[in-house]
Amino acid sequence: YKNVLKREMILRNSGDFYVGMGVYITDLNGGDMTKNLYWGQFLSGLVLSIAQFIIGMTEPYLTGMGRRVLFLFSQLIAIICYVLIVICLYLDWKSSFIYLTSYTVAYASQSICLEAAYLSLVELMPTDVRATVGSIANICMKVGTILASFTIRLKFEYEPSIFFINLVFCVIGMVLVFFCLEVRIDTVELGATQV
Repeated sequence: YKNVLKREMILRNSGDFYVGMGVYITDLNGGDMTKNLYWGQFLSGLVLSIAQFIIGMTEPYLTGMGRRVLFLFSQLIAIICYVLIVICLYLDWKSSFIYLTSYTVAYASQSICLEAAYLSLVELMPTDVRATVGSIANICMKVGTILASFTIRLKFEYEPSIFFINLVFCVIGMVLVFFCLEVRIDTVELGATQV
């Protein structure tokens, strides 16, 4: 049981690290997604709010949509958006509608991944260790955020490299969650059996 708990904790911490890094890289470098900074930030918040509302309203009716499925689906959308952003950068379509839409949806889907990673703490960790694991995961997320701030110079040297970093982290995260996050730990008591 302890080995399963350790594995889940490592997965949680790595997920918070790279999702925190991915969200902040996207947010930090999104100042020029439109000619007006406030318009881009408003659209990002609007799309995220609408997506969270839709997920919140449909989740009770979608019985198979747990945090894992939501995380994987959001990561897949983020990967597609990052590929589109890189294509737009290579084609010099930075002020196009496709670039703005891809950037906005990428930010929203990464933010939903962060929420899914945070909420999976309740599903995966027993009550006795939940606060400790949550604190460590939060520290990992902050470390990812700090490291993301070092990517700002890449924006002016070779901008697509920022999104290649995000693509690598998204793919690693999807692989980890898809292949390694299979065990669900009963959250009622420590020492519960695997479900």
